[in-house]
Amino acid sequence: MAGGDSLGRTDALLVRRHGRNVIELYGEGIDSSSTLKSWSMAKSMLHAAVGLLVDAGRLDPGRPAPEPEWSRPRDPRAAITLWDLLTMRPGLRWNEDYVVGEGSDVIEMLFARDWEPVADTGGFAAGKPLASAPGTVTNYSSGTSNIVSRIVAGVVGPGAEYESWLRNELFGPIGMDSATPRFDEVG
Repeated sequence: MAGGDSLGRTDALLVRRHGRNVIELYGEGIDSSSTLKSWSMAKSMLHAAVGLLVDAGRLDPGRPAPEPEWSRPRDPRAAITLWDLLTMRPGLRWNEDYVVGEGSDVIEMLFARDWEPVADTGGFAAGKPLASAPGTVTNYSSGTSNIVSRIVAGVVGPGAEYESWLRNELFGPIGMDSATPRFDEVG
């Protein structure tokens, strides 16, 4: 698709309105059957999933996030709410830099051991110390989204249960039939 190297590359664009496609465009070598990595676009789907659970009364964004790493007495991370995580303001130390050798937490999380991801990406991110008070500083963090996803898995079930829930409650109702969620080793 158009844009040039300085603007990056878009492989596909789909816009739906009132249940039907109004724009559908694909880059070279890509069509409606192509499988693409979603990367950060999955954050939007994750937030939609959280919205469904909030609407069903199964999650409360104002309550502290139920993270086992933060359950020790007097752990200041216990004040982090689901809302803080959703707005990327949990206060956790996190470096989203994608430069090898620069202390990148995201590279360590995704490619830590012989270029294999860590087994529990949500636990990896939840194990980070605070860098600021929860709710005060915005810091874009894929680790934060993995914490949120781990919370969703705790409500709907991990792995296959999570995938089934996504298909039944989110993907199916919006006509999304080609999504293939990927999970870490803990689901």
